[in-house]
Amino acid sequence: MRGPRVRGNPVVPGVPVSPGRRAGRNRRGVTLVEMLMGVVVLSLAVLPLIKVFMSNVTGAEENWISYRASLAAQNLLQTMARTRWDQLGPAGTVPTASATIGLDVPGVYDDVDDWDGFSDVFENQFTRSVAVDFVAVVANTVVPTGGVPSDLKRVQVNISWTEGTHNVVFNKIFANSAL
Repeated sequence: MRGPRVRGNPVVPGVPVSPGRRAGRNRRGVTLVEMLMGVVVLSLAVLPLIKVFMSNVTGAEENWISYRASLAAQNLLQTMARTRWDQLGPAGTVPTASATIGLDVPGVYDDVDDWDGFSDVFENQFTRSVAVDFVAVVANTVVPTGGVPSDLKRVQVNISWTEGTHNVVFNKIFANSAL
């Protein structure tokens, strides 16, 4: 009579079982070569995603610097807005449009046109410079008056920074309060 039937690889008496394989079971798992091939394929699939991610990081940094440059310009324009339109009028009266552009007293920025020619470095990163001129509005367009006094002064704040050679210009029109 015969013994019970065994599925798979029967254990044969006197024949050693090879390491890594157990008698009576199918081979399971992956070989080292299969594992390395999987890593290579996965790496090739992930590489473009890493490149896209890095370009997004660079773009976000540039946007952050541009945002800070805008804040530097707005800070200066708000400081200027707290000064008088012109110093020629007596205290409590509306200044006249017969002013000249430029700093009246060195180091004293008490009216808008005193800021013409101002330049500084903000937060050790941004260079701010200011130009002020008289302008007029003709057919909904702002045009310079060529130095002829008017009731409108245009302030241009130029912000530049070293990362790249970036430059942004902000314009604001200050009107004589009598308008």
